Amino acid sequence: SGTKTYTSEVDGKSVTISDWNKKGWGTITYDEGFALSSNIAVANIVESVITKEELKTCYSKYGFGRVTGFTLNREEPGSIDYKYQIEAATAGYGQGITTTALQHLQALSIIANNGEMIKPYIVDKIVDSNTGKTMFRGKRQSLGTIVKEETVSKMKELMASVINGD
Repeated sequence: SGTKTYTSEVDGKSVTISDWNKKGWGTITYDEGFALSSNIAVANIVESVITKEELKTCYSKYGFGRVTGFTLNREEPGSIDYKYQIEAATAGYGQGITTTALQHLQALSIIANNGEMIKPYIVDKIVDSNTGKTMFRGKRQSLGTIVKEETVSKMKELMASVINGD
């Protein structure tokens, strides 16, 4: 992305987003855009590489927009609804949608497990202190392989480059 702003039309009005670095970085790769947390790079990806519908499908596949079925009650589903291209662009970098910490844990399990998503749980087991009998045992529940291992490896590489400055 070589631009300092991203502009899109919403109901006939021009809407612009920019990066935190208002001067811009000049032309950068998408990998550099990831490391620099570039809103413009993400907006360009959502416009030229993936459609807003495909982005919504990905978010849904990763567990956003619905409850995880976590052990505790009253979990909220969050929302990944958007209509306009500019909303998809901002959703691409995490704004304009609502998600929960549990959904993030579940989605991050994809990276931790090389593409396999695991349903979150917090209690390993409950033991009756009088009898020593296990009354409840939490279980690891796979929700399936969601992402290719090669994709996870690339994400790990990108995340490491942010920390290590590679």
